[in-house]
Amino acid sequence: MSNRQVDSVFAAAMALSDDERAELADRLFFSISPQRQEEIERAWAAEAERRYQAYKDGKIATVDYQNAMRSIRERLK
Repeated sequence: MSNRQVDSVFAAAMALSDDERAELADRLFFSISPQRQEEIERAWAAEAERRYQAYKDGKIATVDYQNAMRSIRERLK
């Protein structure tokens, strides 16, 4: 699938409701191989641990939920 096709599918998905997009995300994730799912989950766990350690070491600051969500929504526009 080309980037153009991926962009087209993404645009169509963005027309779905929040619940429909969540359902689609779940279906897409569980459609990949169990080995790839485990790889992704390990990568996220490692990233979470890295960020937590950076927080504990004072290397990063926290952002409250409302500001974090506002920032994410802005980036998705």
